[in-house]
Amino acid sequence: MNTTPTEAHKRIAEEAHAGPGKAECKQQGIEAPTHDPVSQSAASQSAAELTIGPEYTKDSKEWERATGAAEGVVHELTIYSADCQSYPGVARKDSNKEVDDWIDDERFRGLGLTQEMWISGKSKNKGFLRGCALVPNLLKPGVQPYQRKVLVHVPAGLDTSVPAPFLVVNDGVPFAEHMVPMLDILISHGRVPAIVTLFVDSGGEDAQGSQRCLEYDTVSGDFADFVENEVVPLVSEQCGLLLSTDPEGRAIMGVSSGGAGAFSMAWFRPELFRRVLGYSPGLVNQQYPLNPHSPLGAWDYHSGKELVANSEHKPLRICIYNMECDFGSTLAADTCG
Repeated sequence: MNTTPTEAHKRIAEEAHAGPGKAECKQQGIEAPTHDPVSQSAASQSAAELTIGPEYTKDSKEWERATGAAEGVVHELTIYSADCQSYPGVARKDSNKEVDDWIDDERFRGLGLTQEMWISGKSKNKGFLRGCALVPNLLKPGVQPYQRKVLVHVPAGLDTSVPAPFLVVNDGVPFAEHMVPMLDILISHGRVPAIVTLFVDSGGEDAQGSQRCLEYDTVSGDFADFVENEVVPLVSEQCGLLLSTDPEGRAIMGVSSGGAGAFSMAWFRPELFRRVLGYSPGLVNQQYPLNPHSPLGAWDYHSGKELVANSEHKPLRICIYNMECDFGSTLAADTCG
């Protein structure tokens, strides 16, 4: 279909032809791709045949409450680690920023790492810890308390006498600001069924040695069990809801490590969850502590072990979205870090 590009479309197309992601790569401190098949293909077409998306604006119906769109209710809950059976609480040791200046992420300085354990400057202008069995103990001794926020969006007019399908959003609370009004509109217009959404925060921090890493980057069904056994009952009791036990009516969404966690929830517990939406899921080796069943962490989903390819059929529906110049896009295919 031929279209007439707007000035904004032309500008975006020109930037794409200059080399996609080069500005982003420069900001991230990584080398930009040396060739761009997408731009090469697009360059062979006339400008009238190239459209890069519509011009999204904040006054679009998905971003404002349309006239007549009924607003749902948002419940605010807190889960304290002292009451959590699945995750009592961990935290990474305090770093020493004055030593190990070859480590470009100050959070990991002074923790006993060697240079063989560190991959420098690959994303966000920082390197990252290569997952391996030789990594020293990164955890503070004893139980480290934390608290977890949970927001529960209940659409207007939901029949609470019957079990409701629901969506779990990992790292959820920051997403609620935009997702809640969009859900209200989409549900009111019949474009999305009436679903309950659980915006579940992680236990905090990031990367190896953090509570968030333990929850999302561990390649197992542990976090799915936590949601099933501790989050769902709490939401049902505190919000007066019946939540569906049908795995076809349960979905998980996540970004980065949260996306990896979403995938693992369904992969290991398809009897609980069968719908996955992942944005740039961190399918890399960020697991800590070491899991002997998947020593390369989420990388083992597509490593030589080919956990996905070698598995029996699973009744899952999975949508994964990645950018062309996502973090790690220039690394070798066999890199595990």
